[in-house]
Amino acid sequence: MIPKNTTSCNILYTGVDEANIPNASEINIYPNPTSEFLTLRVTSEKETDLTIIVSDIVGQILKEKKASIGQGNFENKIDVSNLSKGMYICTVISKNKKTTLKFIKQ
Repeated sequence: MIPKNTTSCNILYTGVDEANIPNASEINIYPNPTSEFLTLRVTSEKETDLTIIVSDIVGQILKEKKASIGQGNFENKIDVSNLSKGMYICTVISKNKKTTLKFIKQ
């Protein structure tokens, strides 16, 4: 079950050999909007390494974290309490894929 105020991204691959793509099949961030912590949830079909980046709307990197995740669900809390109110971007990068999600800091 996905909590309220969640931004969800289901990924559909077309024209690519799916066997070569790390299988992060669903990526969610919540709550959105947020005031103190943003939770990133990744459902993965196999182990993979991730880079998690929070940037402002013009692309300046404000936070960056690396994580190795196993098969199943992975959750990571990101402290955004020190960010000013506004719109931000959470980018999740794996070996062959990049997913970008917007969130609002209240």
